[in-house]
Amino acid sequence: MCYDGYMKHLTDKDYLEILELARKLTGSYRRLSTELGPNAPTGAAMQMWVKNGVAYKWRPILAHKYGDIWRKLKTVEQKLNKEKQG
Repeated sequence: MCYDGYMKHLTDKDYLEILELARKLTGSYRRLSTELGPNAPTGAAMQMWVKNGVAYKWRPILAHKYGDIWRKLKTVEQKLNKEKQG
C-alpha cells in the first residue's frame, strides 16, 4: 500500500492516536522505542510527544508500522457509531 496518499491527510491528532495505539500494543513507550529501531528516541522522549506532538521525522515510520491497524479500528468505530445513531 502507498502510505504517502493517506499520510497527507493525517492531522496532528491522528498521529497522537496512532502513537497511543502503538503504545498500547507494545505495552510501554520504552518497548515502542525499541520496536521503532536503534535510532529511535528514548521512551521518555516519546512520552513528551503526547504533550508536544509526534516528531515529524518519526511520523512516516509510525504510520507505516501502525497506520493500517489504526485505520481499521477507525473504520469499525465509525460503523458502530452509525449503528448507534440509526
